[in-house]
Amino acid sequence: MDLSLQSFVSAGALTHAEGSRAFYEAKQAAGGQLGPTSYDELLAARAALPPEPTESRAIEYLAHADTGEVSVRITRPSSGKSRAAYLDIHGGGFFMDSAARGDVRNAGVADALSVTVVSVDYRLAPEHPWPAAPDDCETAALWLAGAYELAADAINKNKGGDLQAVAKAFGSSVAVTPLFAATQPPAALATEAQLIKKAFALKEGEIGGPVETTKGIYAIKIKERKPAAVPPLARIHAQVEASARAEKAKDLARKKAEEALAALGKGGAGLKVQETGSFTFSDKGEVPKIGLAPALQEAAFTLTAAAPVPKEPFNIGETWYAVRLKDRSQSNPADFEKSKNQIRQQLLPKKQQDALDAWVKELRAKAKIETNTALLTD
Repeated sequence: MDLSLQSFVSAGALTHAEGSRAFYEAKQAAGGQLGPTSYDELLAARAALPPEPTESRAIEYLAHADTGEVSVRITRPSSGKSRAAYLDIHGGGFFMDSAARGDVRNAGVADALSVTVVSVDYRLAPEHPWPAAPDDCETAALWLAGAYELAADAINKNKGGDLQAVAKAFGSSVAVTPLFAATQPPAALATEAQLIKKAFALKEGEIGGPVETTKGIYAIKIKERKPAAVPPLARIHAQVEASARAEKAKDLARKKAEEALAALGKGGAGLKVQETGSFTFSDKGEVPKIGLAPALQEAAFTLTAAAPVPKEPFNIGETWYAVRLKDRSQSNPADFEKSKNQIRQQLLPKKQQDALDAWVKELRAKAKIETNTALLTD
């Protein structure tokens, strides 16, 4: 076995090795520090990292292979169709950072290249000494190399209907849904159009799949099928009546909100109003006493003393809101100086995403993508 540098690095990248060595040798000679020199410095460096994203479509999964198990974060293309898989080993020298901090970047890569990104949440040193981290990466790579093939093989071996055996091969469990119509799937499958289509093409007792969506790889079995039928009106009369009453109530609530908005435009005399109090812009769209309302917040910051009322009321959850601007004030420059570092950290992921988008656009212009049709499902 060749364990020289040449066996681990491509010939193209190898041409930069000497330059990299010279750079770091010069940095050390000048008194530069390559990284933390004590555990306290390491903890401080970790604490200074930007926060992990609060919202992400990445799915956490415990990957198993003969070498062990490791947590991975799986980000699939928004389109649901994946051409290939990309194993992401996040930076940090095996002693810093996390897989979750790369979720935004990985989502961009997944959508731009139509690939499934699997990011390894490997164990960090010194809490987990070498070679724990590369061992975890190997486990993820071995699992990834056989994931889809494992699913297809397990399903083919159990065409007789043993879904429990398929789940065991997946390292997963079986979930059972109630009976549902194609147009009214259960909440957990509400966005899984491809899976629903496949399910209604199967016969009772038949196992189908693997079906790959943005949420994962499914194997499905039809436990029971019933022909479509229109129930007698007497049976659903109460349900239809309640539904009609609810729709009428929604229309009435909107009409009342529109009337209140018109009254607010004329000063709001006679209306019972509540105040939110002063608030600043929130990246989540939070409005005091209302909650998460991005559209309302965005409209609020366009209102002026001359035009204090928006054109339409806002529907937040089950409630309609008619709003009117009471007052606007400029931010205190001194407060901005105190919070500018926090604002910079909030804007950093956006700038990183813009840079990634530009890089991916250039990469796609140069790339040649070949599709292995044998691995595509119908």
